[in-house]
Amino acid sequence: MATATYPTDATLNALSFASTAIVSYTANGTRTAFNLGESVKFKGEAIVQFDGVIQDSSQYTLSNAASTVTFATAPSNGLKVKLTSITLPDRFTTIRSFPRTLIQSYGLAATSVDSNNYTINGKTVDFRIPVGSESVSGEDSIEVVIQGVPQPNEAFIFPSGNAALSTVTVRIADPVSSSLAASVANAYSAAEIEQLSIRAFFSQKNKDFLESMESRKPDRGNEINKTFDVITFNSQAGYEKRRLRSRRPKRKFSLEYTNVSGLEKDAIETFYDARQGTFESFFFDMTHINQVGTLITRFEGALDINHNHSLDGTKQNNFYTVGFALQEVFD
Repeated sequence: MATATYPTDATLNALSFASTAIVSYTANGTRTAFNLGESVKFKGEAIVQFDGVIQDSSQYTLSNAASTVTFATAPSNGLKVKLTSITLPDRFTTIRSFPRTLIQSYGLAATSVDSNNYTINGKTVDFRIPVGSESVSGEDSIEVVIQGVPQPNEAFIFPSGNAALSTVTVRIADPVSSSLAASVANAYSAAEIEQLSIRAFFSQKNKDFLESMESRKPDRGNEINKTFDVITFNSQAGYEKRRLRSRRPKRKFSLEYTNVSGLEKDAIETFYDARQGTFESFFFDMTHINQVGTLITRFEGALDINHNHSLDGTKQNNFYTVGFALQEVFD
């Protein structure tokens, strides 16, 4: 039965890179923050191990100028926590972009945001956008909600024009004038509204370690062959009769990667070995070849590995061409 998925489970071993610092701790069940032996540039350069098992980077964050690893849940008492700092070449990094939505609400009581207080009091017209959304580009990335009702773009101004906080505040006032100058005289009072909120929509980009073959697609494209399983009967008189063994076609995929490093070659080879070659089936994520869906496959034939050239004895500086075929199955 298929359990693994290609390419996400074909993972690269970040410990193949030379470490700049290693530090170990014994967890006490309450501590959540652990200092790295040396600060890193981004999360992908911090490798966390619990009792020798590498942890997914989603389980922790970096703080203190990227020198401290903080876990949302404290590691269990007695667990061995090992933190390794490495330096990643750019070709082993990837930029991931994903949508984010942040919200900041205001009411009749003072709300402190980024060391400034904001209140619906008939005087305040500029309200802070959510902390962390400073990259929003304009009014189309902002939604102002007053008393639960989303407002049109004409009902607010962003950036606000505030002399000190223009790029991080939205000017919101009772639109009594066509220009929405939003002077203090137009500020919403407590008698008019009780609450307002600002939502910011933006894309967050993170630089991270190229953890699996998910981010390394076949650079020579791919080949897909589709066949139907047909049973053919030939009579002595020369007549031929055919019927389908299954109405579902089976597809065969040929993938090839050129000039991949020893780390990527090892990721594919380890995944192949774990399936025992053609023996065990697995899931294949079709988005890896720009198709839709997931299907069950197994390796068809040998894993083809050719060493192209070498710069030194490290895995990251040896380069290969790797190719293999996948056969769709109906396990």
